[in-house]
Amino acid sequence: MFIIIRIDKTREPFVKTAEAHYVRLLKTLRLPLEIRTLKGNNDAKKDTAMIVQKFYEEQNVYILSERGREYDSISFSRLIAPYKEQNRDIHFILSGPFGWSGDFPKNFKQLSLSKLTFTHEMSYIILLEQLYRGIKITKGQKYHY
Repeated sequence: MFIIIRIDKTREPFVKTAEAHYVRLLKTLRLPLEIRTLKGNNDAKKDTAMIVQKFYEEQNVYILSERGREYDSISFSRLIAPYKEQNRDIHFILSGPFGWSGDFPKNFKQLSLSKLTFTHEMSYIILLEQLYRGIKITKGQKYHY
């Protein structure tokens, strides 16, 4: 199961439209996807502590962070392929509007979408798009429009 955890709800209508689009595309690829929204604390330190507490015991946790490892689309597809093929859980956790503060446990992996900074809502859409692209790549399908 691909599990996306995000802090706070989507507010912008264009983000909701993009979310619906990519969720629909991912369903056509039969990607087992669950999206969870957690209520934030309006504080980066408290949000970070909450995530560490809730997910400390989980395996395969990827925190989206500017400090994370960057992947191109091909290497990202290689990262996610075993989880889909073996039907194993993978968690992608996005911060709220205040970002992260503090350190994460060593078992949490950090993933960066870009050296550029995006809002948490844009990061969410980019992650959905890259999941779609990555699954297309793993299936050997054309992934450029």
